[in-house]
Amino acid sequence: MQTTISSQYEIKLHEQIIKLCHSIELSLHDNILGSKIYTNYQRVALIVLFMRSQEALRKFTSELVESKWPRWLALKN
Repeated sequence: MQTTISSQYEIKLHEQIIKLCHSIELSLHDNILGSKIYTNYQRVALIVLFMRSQEALRKFTSELVESKWPRWLALKN
């Protein structure tokens, strides 16, 4: 059964990431038995954001913490 992730925000990139995950029918988690720390949706979103930033990983993570993306993606601290 596919879980639907709804967009609560009017951010175009966020909406495109959700559409991408739905179009490839991405499951919520890869491993049924493993830990469920991050969803596949969150992983895809972070990869897309990192690739778009074209920055070093350390700079990307420091700027990510200061942005609204962790809240929009429901990332835990």
